[in-house]
Amino acid sequence: MNRRQLGLLFLSTLIVIISAFSQNINGQELASRLENRNVMNIEERKLLTERDFSYVVRNTITTVPCILANMSIIVTIPYNKPNKSLSVPVNAIVGGHCSSVISEMKLIWNETNTDKENTIKFTFINDQENFSLFSIGLNIYPKIYPKEDNSINSKETYTLGDPFNATSDTDLRLFVTSVTDGIYKCGKEEEVKVGNATIKIKDVFLIEFYNNSDISAPKGDQCSGEKQTPTFPYVLRDKNSIICTLAKMSISLKIPYRKNDTQYDTAIIEVPTTLNVSGTCDSSRGTSIMILNWNPEVSKTESTFANEKTNTLVLHSQRDDIDSHVSVITANIFIDKTHFNDAQNAGEVIQMVAPFKNLFSAPAKNGIHSCPEKVFTTIGGITVTMRNVLLVAFDAQQDFASKQVTDCRSAYFERDFTYIVRRNDTGIPCTLARMSIDATVLYKNNNRTLNVPSTAVVSGNCGNKSSEMTLSWSESDKNNTMNTITFHIGKNETNFFVYQVAATVYYNKDDKTTAIQGESYNMQDLFSASGNNGLYNCASLIHEIKVDDIYLKITNVTFIAFNTDRYLSSKTVTECSTNSGEDTPIPSVTGYSYVVTNKENVSCIAANMSISIKVPYTIKNTSTTNQTALIVPIGKQVNVNGTCENEKSIMNLIWTENPKANSQYENKENKVTFNFVNDSSNYFIRSMNLSIYLDDYNFPGANATGSYINVITENIDIFSTPLNNVYKCSDKTSVNAQNVVITISKVSLIAFNKARNITSRSVNCANNESTDSNVGAIVGGIVGGIILVGIIGYLGVTYKRNRGYGV
Repeated sequence: MNRRQLGLLFLSTLIVIISAFSQNINGQELASRLENRNVMNIEERKLLTERDFSYVVRNTITTVPCILANMSIIVTIPYNKPNKSLSVPVNAIVGGHCSSVISEMKLIWNETNTDKENTIKFTFINDQENFSLFSIGLNIYPKIYPKEDNSINSKETYTLGDPFNATSDTDLRLFVTSVTDGIYKCGKEEEVKVGNATIKIKDVFLIEFYNNSDISAPKGDQCSGEKQTPTFPYVLRDKNSIICTLAKMSISLKIPYRKNDTQYDTAIIEVPTTLNVSGTCDSSRGTSIMILNWNPEVSKTESTFANEKTNTLVLHSQRDDIDSHVSVITANIFIDKTHFNDAQNAGEVIQMVAPFKNLFSAPAKNGIHSCPEKVFTTIGGITVTMRNVLLVAFDAQQDFASKQVTDCRSAYFERDFTYIVRRNDTGIPCTLARMSIDATVLYKNNNRTLNVPSTAVVSGNCGNKSSEMTLSWSESDKNNTMNTITFHIGKNETNFFVYQVAATVYYNKDDKTTAIQGESYNMQDLFSASGNNGLYNCASLIHEIKVDDIYLKITNVTFIAFNTDRYLSSKTVTECSTNSGEDTPIPSVTGYSYVVTNKENVSCIAANMSISIKVPYTIKNTSTTNQTALIVPIGKQVNVNGTCENEKSIMNLIWTENPKANSQYENKENKVTFNFVNDSSNYFIRSMNLSIYLDDYNFPGANATGSYINVITENIDIFSTPLNNVYKCSDKTSVNAQNVVITISKVSLIAFNKARNITSRSVNCANNESTDSNVGAIVGGIVGGIILVGIIGYLGVTYKRNRGYGV
């Protein structure tokens, strides 16, 4: 092989390498997926994807995987002789659900030629710090083979016996891993007793309580042989030794005391997790008293009497028809010399009593309360800190997978609201409403009133400045006619509010042809509350809204909009005022700073834009020229008016710069006029007029102080957009008129609008087009070029060889 042949071989090899590299850049895998999904195979991979797991449970709201698992499971159940063993298949159907505290994964599969389903259910718990396997449930149909061959491996026909149903002990405390970013990885076998059955689990690879779509982020924790402390260290049993109350919490008391030198100091008492738990509980009466007893740390110098003292902390819980909660916490703390150094009253007992209205509240039936931290101070000045709280005050024996969770970070709860709209990406509720709505329909001089049911179907969308909530329901069993009421919700710099209500109601529920439709005028005060964590509440007024021929009466309103918190933390509550509910036409459109309204009260021009004006002026008695930049204000500082016609429209922005106080030039107005043209297919700004007043504050020493500069821009034809579309552009556009420079940016604009609701269709300016390069395309182009060069070189060599030059 001569030099040229070696060169061609090198070039071909280089092409293959670069081609493979370009494929990798575009995300194509270089190797087929590993079929055997065990722990070692996954550990060898640098990045995890959902496809690396056999069993996946998704959050039903966000659809993000919240449980991802691989594990080998063998179930052995007692059934005559011998015991029957079976493996859970990797293609088992996966079910379950996820919450912030309790989650469940069900694996379901059928034996061959039968419709009977075997089920194994894993219940996981999040104790604020770690997740762990809490319990396992089984429902298995065993195979029954002929008596002459009772082997599990027999190929003879078998039948299915009665189902074996059992649940393991609770609080198994297996697969313990950090809930923040942990993956549990363990190849060794764990054996769990479930009734008389045995489950062997090995090769575990598990992610739990995960709410991030990127599952490659968690860090791995290997299995450990150390015995894990229970999830609930405090367990209270009733007189029949049945568990009635479970509690997990880290409790510390900061107790002030006086020393012998009359100075004040503070003692810190930590309640241990290992102590004596006693008390009483009666579910039928809705009472539970859990007493935590532990011995104080006494020094050798203290008397024998001190060794007989105990500290106690008591949680009094009660339950009614709605919820359960802790009503009182009491404590008796012995003043020992270890914690209360040089205390005046050493050897005595400090008593604490702290009453509550709804501490650690949870649903009355099968509820559990979760709280990362709760701090309160008693009347005697004792500060109590309770961290990582999990409390099951009642129904501790009921199924944990179905417990209803309440989190202390919520002052209001989703269950308090009838109608909820959620964000598509996170599942967090953005709009929540509880209200009673009566709709009266006027039709052919007859009235009909109907009530919106609490079971109405809720739909809508969540935006940053505008949202919608639609309630839909049907009254007829004969057809699919749907009544609808839509609330259009807006937000400005300070508040949120419902700015328009639209409705479609059928006068005759069995007649599809009698739909009455209408829209209210624009409003700014309906259900209005703080845009930052606000809540509108009104139980005393009737909100009357005219929606053309439909009259709405809305009462008992609790309303939240633009919520972004997973937990409905303490809200800023706005109570209704006496003038709430007035239906006054207000010429404005939510989300736009500049609005012109026509005689039909439709916003024909609506605009957001940043406008700066650079105005040159000559200094008095000199030839020197200075320049002042003015910013056109928004909000209440600018007056917006204009006219709307079919072919031409005008928008005036009028404001005052407000020079220094008592100036003779105070309150003189500046004005910018936009002249719009409609050419039947597009609208655009044809020209602009400016009238700027030269006051002595913004134009110091001006030769023409006290006069106006008036300029006109002709035929600029900017922001051209198809009719019924919003023009959007963040880039700067500058227009020069007689040395006055007008710069406009951050534009969102529509003119010649005829609809009551501004369209969502928009056109972006050309400069906003994406300029991101496609790396794959670039590499592909390079590879293509190299291949082309290689082909040309090869053809050249072949040509020379055929001509007899030799290679």
